This record gives sequence, structure tokens and C-alpha cells, in this order.
Amino acid sequence: MNVNNDELFEQFKAEWPYMFENVECGFYLPAAWTYIVWGLCQQIDWESRLNTSSEMEPVVVSQVKSKFGGLRFYYSGGNEAIHYYVSLAEQLSHKVCGRCGVTDKSKIPPSHSFDCIQTI
Repeated sequence: MNVNNDELFEQFKAEWPYMFENVECGFYLPAAWTYIVWGLCQQIDWESRLNTSSEMEPVVVSQVKSKFGGLRFYYSGGNEAIHYYVSLAEQLSHKVCGRCGVTDKSKIPPSHSFDCIQTI
């Protein structure tokens, strides 16, 4: 599964411009995790809309990447709920192979390398 991260970044930026206007340190998202981060951004947006009258600072993403087989989502702003959503998404990414999307080691195709087994 291949993904052009420039095109993907533009999709995220078009959907949530306030969140992705200042991504300073890069945007690298394995294709199989796209739905995890998309869902995370939907939750962040929902929480942000609920808290328009509070003193919650807007969420601004500075970097999205893969590190040690898991998602890293660096941002500023938000509240405790958003921190929880980000933490949950990062934990979930450790259960989904970023390369092929498999969530069960027993279902990894024989043609795949040790990388898939290692990330789940």
C-alpha cells in the first residue's frame, strides 16, 4: 500500500486548516494508519467545537510520524480529552501494521517481511 504523503497532507490540511497550518517538522504517515489519524483529527475537531467558549487553546499540529513502530502525533494546545484521544491513537497504532494494515500476526501474508510481525 503506497501513499503520497504530500497529497495526504494536503487532504488533512484542507479538512482541518487550523490544525495543520504550521506543520514545521514534517508529516509522514504510513498508509495503513491514515484512518487512525483521520479519526483522531475528527475527535479533536469535535472536542474543539464543544469548547469554543472555554480557554482551551486551539490544537496546532507540529509533526506526524512513525517512530519505534508507532504513531507520534506532536501538537500544542488542547485539553485533557484531546490528550486522551492522541494517546489512544498512538497506542492503537502499535496494534496495526503501518505497512499492510494487518491487526493479527497470524494473518500476515507469507510474502511480507519481519517488519510486519515486528510492528504488531
